[in-house]
Amino acid sequence: MAFDEFLMDAKLHIETTGRDDTCSDSQVFPYEPTTYTVLDRLCESGLITGKDHIVDYGSGKGRAIIYIADRCGCSATGIELVRKFHEKAQKNLESYSGGKQVPIEFICAKAQDYELPDDATVLFFFNPFHFRTLKKVMTKILDSYKRAPRR
Repeated sequence: MAFDEFLMDAKLHIETTGRDDTCSDSQVFPYEPTTYTVLDRLCESGLITGKDHIVDYGSGKGRAIIYIADRCGCSATGIELVRKFHEKAQKNLESYSGGKQVPIEFICAKAQDYELPDDATVLFFFNPFHFRTLKKVMTKILDSYKRAPRR
């Protein structure tokens, strides 16, 4: 299925297209959304179901988890360091949900400070951050898995 990025955003009532490097530096990579084609392939893989809780590290404006939660029926949490992207994700969530309660939340925090909940079953990374940060995040993920083993 071919996707027009703007049309899919419009269908979901969100605005996530385009690269934005206004907040990037040597530690924070530019905002660049995962294409809907890639997200669709992930949803069609069967790896994510309605029983899952996905955590998107470096969630940007919220495209990935809004789309995945919409397609797969799972709950989702987005972790974003850059305040302006987090605020845009919050606005996108409000537009997407139309005021209804949905199992999606966005948290403005450093990825390495986020405590992974024991119900998180799917972790999503798309060009999120520097290696040193990723190493700290992976340590927290392994600690969470040791505390509460899951698939």
